[in-house]
Amino acid sequence: VLLHVLPIFHVHGLYVATHTAMLSASRIRFHARFDARKAVEALAGSTVLMGVPTFYTRMLAEPDLTPGRCAGMRLFISGSAPLLPETFARFRERTGHTLLERYGMTETGMNTSNPYHGERRAGTVGRPLEGVTVRVVGEDGAPLATGRAGEVQVRGPNVELLLPLASRAPRAPPSRRRSVSIQQPPSTNSSTNSSAAIAMSAVPTHHQRRLRRTERPG
Repeated sequence: VLLHVLPIFHVHGLYVATHTAMLSASRIRFHARFDARKAVEALAGSTVLMGVPTFYTRMLAEPDLTPGRCAGMRLFISGSAPLLPETFARFRERTGHTLLERYGMTETGMNTSNPYHGERRAGTVGRPLEGVTVRVVGEDGAPLATGRAGEVQVRGPNVELLLPLASRAPRAPPSRRRSVSIQQPPSTNSSTNSSAAIAMSAVPTHHQRRLRRTERPG
């Protein structure tokens, strides 16, 4: 049962939340807008909530957000913006649930995700999904070493064909970029990730992202 409190004019609320529930023939409990108190009350009788980090910080301010209130919940998902490690930790302490953070775009849908089964880490959007290749490159287009920040490139069947004019879009200024962390499998290195082909510099500037590549210890 999806507790739906996202706007449906956005890819997160429409494609990711609504369509996923419809494809799985799940029930959807629509709220016209997000209200922290009403959202917390509606957790009873729901099993999944997809939200943005602001939703969770506001819910944490509600005294009724307790493990008992969340007893029937199966999954809390965060996306659309970076989730602070402090929010990640506080939510787990208050509810007993670990937020699942992921990363996607309008042009691609989901690219990376923390695992459903397994350890979910604060400050990272997880590993590339099956069939998706992700790498982080520098100004010269060469893959960067672990710990370096740069432009993310994505290749996979989820990537939309871009309009010809998009390739002429200017690079986003530093103020329009944000840092995200991507986990890579222990065996992944710059050479094995070099097959990604869709450069974010070819995407309209409001969809460009800066990401920092991090290796996950074995």
